[in-house]
Amino acid sequence: MRKIVAIPNPILSNATKPVTRFDESLRKVVREMEEILKKQHDPEGVGLSANQVGKNLRVAIVRLNPEEQDEIPRLLAIVNPEIVKHAKESAVEYEGCLSLLDQYGLVERANTVTVKFQNLSGKKLTLNTSGFLARIFQHEIDHLNGKTITEKVKGEFLTGEELEKLFQKENGQK
Repeated sequence: MRKIVAIPNPILSNATKPVTRFDESLRKVVREMEEILKKQHDPEGVGLSANQVGKNLRVAIVRLNPEEQDEIPRLLAIVNPEIVKHAKESAVEYEGCLSLLDQYGLVERANTVTVKFQNLSGKKLTLNTSGFLARIFQHEIDHLNGKTITEKVKGEFLTGEELEKLFQKENGQK
C-alpha cells in the first residue's frame, strides 16, 4: 500500500496533470486512495489528493460526511476539479494536512464554493458546497494546483497538543 507523501516532497509543489483516460487504472488509483484515507485515524483524514500518494494526476477524494466521525465515510472522487465560483465571505479556521502531520495553522477559505469536476466515468458535474465541506474541497484542489497549507497559513503552526490547550483556554477549561 502506498504511503502519504510528506511536505516538502517536490511532487506536492507542482500542479498535477489532467486526467484524460477514465479507465480501470484510474479507478485502481482511487481505490488505493480510499483505502489509505479510511485507515487514517490520527489525525482522521477528510480528503486526499493523488499527488499526496505520489501520483501526478488531477484527482482527489473528499469525505462527504466529514463531521460524522463514527459513520462509514462517504467518499467522492473528483477528477479534473476546478473552483468556478467562491463566496466573498470567508472564514479563518485551524486546518491540518496529512502531508504535514501534527501541524495546524489558521487558513482563510471561502465559506462556499462551486466546483466543476468529472466523475470516474468522465461525466461532468457541478457541486455547490459550504462550510467545512467547502474547506475540504479548497484544500484538496490547492494540492492539485501545487499549493500546500504551508503557503496559506496565517501566523505560526501549532501542534495538536498546543491547539487542544488553546481550545480549552478559549472555552474556559483548564
